Amino acid sequence: MKVPTPVRLGASLGVVWLVVASACRGPESLPASPQAGFRRPQSSLEGLVRALEAVEAVRDPRGYIRIRAAECDSIIDRSNHSEYARVFLDLTVYALDAGTARAVFDDLTLTVRSLSDTPPRSEIVTRQRAARVFQEVNWSADGLPENCLSYSDILRLELSRGAPSQTSTPASFASSERQSVEDYVRAIAENGLAPIGPVNTHSRITQSSRRTRDMRVEIRPESSDAHFTRRQIGAFLSELEANSTLARITRIEIQRVPHLPLWDQENGWTFEAILTLRAAAF
Repeated sequence: MKVPTPVRLGASLGVVWLVVASACRGPESLPASPQAGFRRPQSSLEGLVRALEAVEAVRDPRGYIRIRAAECDSIIDRSNHSEYARVFLDLTVYALDAGTARAVFDDLTLTVRSLSDTPPRSEIVTRQRAARVFQEVNWSADGLPENCLSYSDILRLELSRGAPSQTSTPASFASSERQSVEDYVRAIAENGLAPIGPVNTHSRITQSSRRTRDMRVEIRPESSDAHFTRRQIGAFLSELEANSTLARITRIEIQRVPHLPLWDQENGWTFEAILTLRAAAF
């Protein structure tokens, strides 16, 4: 059975779907509510993109950097009533000797952390920005000379979020609406601007604060053998956010497919993600 497109789906779904589809249908689609002023969840997509942009900005002539895997989680700091993005970049640095490779990694860590301390101008990741970071950034240390030695480690970052671009009006969740959001994810995966094929989804409700609840939709490729280019992954994730003013990616994990070990194999990547929609805790 053909999966309907997000636009067609929006014509028949409930309150939460109206929230998710509001970017396509306009602000008049949002239900009126006295509960205003809730911020959307922290975007892990924005956090990861910002970290990768910082790595790209550091051009150390002593070494070459390979990104083996990337992970970002949106963390709720309940003590400060805030959120931040926690990033892990699994890196290998190549240089003429192992000591230089380690020094390049240490210098990279210090520089990237300083570049990443500045809050972003916007929490929105455009499709163009995602495409550039996931496709054009040299993840594979292309141009690496022969006879280099390497040092591998994980670069860890914690990134604060930017100033809110707008407030949001949350809705409550019903079981039928949870299914609607899962349908939204699968529709974009199969019929969006950059389809990646079937995905498995699973949703659950968590208490994000005393006043709010989060609907978290886990997303992973349906086939364990599925593999993609980084551009496909970035385009899919950015479209999930672009088609909604409220839903945000709150977890991303991108890594090489184990059974495709060749670094020059462009479509040898896979991913897992979580899409989150926040609502008032009635």
